Amino acid sequence: MLALTACGGGSAAYDNAVGLADAKETSARALGVDTPCASTTECSVLEFGATSRACGSERFKVYSLLSPTARQAEQVAAEQRALAAQALALAPGNGGNFCPQGIMGPTPTCVSARCTG
Repeated sequence: MLALTACGGGSAAYDNAVGLADAKETSARALGVDTPCASTTECSVLEFGATSRACGSERFKVYSLLSPTARQAEQVAAEQRALAAQALALAPGNGGNFCPQGIMGPTPTCVSARCTG
């Protein structure tokens, strides 16, 4: 098992944490719908935590703040970020391959009553 971990193989705990974070992301994406909007101030971005140390693993989704499920989407996205942080703590090779923080997400805009980014 040590050889697998050193070469990037995962542990059961890590794989489970990734699965939980992925399920939360799927749920938040379904709840974060891109309509309605009349102005850009009614749009925002859900940010999802990375579950691996690979650069470019950050994920985002533009959504409407006016949607009836907007607050729920925000809560589930926050839960996903917490689970993703747990997964990173369990990640094989923990302690290396850090990417620069502060990756910019999309800039939300309202176009034709739909939030885009």
